[in-house]
Amino acid sequence: MSATLRIALAQLNIPVGDVEGNTERVITTAARARDELNADLVLFPELTLTGYPPEDLLFHAGVRQQVSVGLNKLREAITGIAAVVGYPEYVDEPASKTRTIYNALTVVRDGRQLLNYRKRELPNYKVFDEKRYFKPGNDVGLIELKGIRIATLICEDVWEPAAARAARQAGAQLLVVINGSPYSLNYQQRRESVLRERIAEVGLPIVYLNLLGGQD
Repeated sequence: MSATLRIALAQLNIPVGDVEGNTERVITTAARARDELNADLVLFPELTLTGYPPEDLLFHAGVRQQVSVGLNKLREAITGIAAVVGYPEYVDEPASKTRTIYNALTVVRDGRQLLNYRKRELPNYKVFDEKRYFKPGNDVGLIELKGIRIATLICEDVWEPAAARAARQAGAQLLVVINGSPYSLNYQQRRESVLRERIAEVGLPIVYLNLLGGQD
């Protein structure tokens, strides 16, 4: 890994339900990361477009439409830098006449979607109720920027070893993790402990981004 990859961490306060406003926040912040920091890649928090946790807003037809519009705007507006953006991915299943939702992220740059990744590990304890809303993914999210192979993970994916191990086996040289992890007393130490465990297991550096603010 001789190339230099500049990564900006956009630790934003993302209001739940403000899809249009959150889309504009991403566009503005990505431009700042490109112009002021000369970054190659900028990371945004888990479920950037809807905020976290969106809960039953995910079932609202208007939210789904706003997410679709927001994704199109991001593809058009983000240029000269790659952006990792979290969003709910809606997939219609014609055979069963059902709709599946994934907790996903997209990587966009210069009018193109470079990657789509679906969260593999869905938490369902304490304040989390993701299995009510989402179906888990099972693929590795891998992109290459400036000759560096980067694997993407979403929050709970890094708390269990399987996703990081799969990324290493797929040839990743770096893990980036976007999060919507809520605050609780002394929990930061636990996060750091888990990250040290993953780094020791897979031998890869990790870039970890959480949101801020209180939305739950």
